[in-house]
Amino acid sequence: MSSSKNQPIENKPSIEKDVKAYVDDNMKRICNMSIRLSGSNNPCEDRYAVRTRSNPNMQLFGVFDGHGGYLAADIAHVQLLDIIVKYIDELSEIDRKSPEVLTKILDKSFQECDTIILNEAIRINL
Repeated sequence: MSSSKNQPIENKPSIEKDVKAYVDDNMKRICNMSIRLSGSNNPCEDRYAVRTRSNPNMQLFGVFDGHGGYLAADIAHVQLLDIIVKYIDELSEIDRKSPEVLTKILDKSFQECDTIILNEAIRINL
């Protein structure tokens, strides 16, 4: 069976969802996005997350690969973007424009999310 880019791969679970995001009058921001999950395992362990904010300069998108199990992807898709937003909200306007500061925020956010994942794995005896 031939397949196009818009069709799920045969025998693979697929989820499709349209997400509307912020758009300005000049069309410089994302106006919509299509997401397709097509996993190689059943059930699909991959996850995604979208965070749009009242601040039009900040939109976060994440894709989380659940290879080797669903636990990390399940936790990260719920927690990681919110952790990033939490730390960004604490920054001054000047620091929000600094690549060095934002890199540190991303590192700190991933470390915090990793700790949450590890603690959950220990809690459920994984």
